[in-house]
Amino acid sequence: MCCQHQPSFAKLYTCHYSIEEQDGTVLDMAETLSTMRIAEYVRRSPNATVTLCFEGEAITLPLYALRRRNAVVAELPGAPPSAYRENAPHHV
Repeated sequence: MCCQHQPSFAKLYTCHYSIEEQDGTVLDMAETLSTMRIAEYVRRSPNATVTLCFEGEAITLPLYALRRRNAVVAELPGAPPSAYRENAPHHV
């Protein structure tokens, strides 16, 4: 079962998040997570985990891994070119 504590909108959406303490206490559930919300919970509870539920699958990881400075950007085959690369100066 994906995300033990499903919010009421889980029937309408196929993707949602749950932020939990190590003891399983649910701190928050949401359809989306903003950068401000992530920063707030990292300050309040740095050991919290976040569970992303998408199409019946669950991915659980440390909350701090979602901070922007920890983001990993990968060039994927078939992905559209990023606006940053298109506007970046070309070095010869």
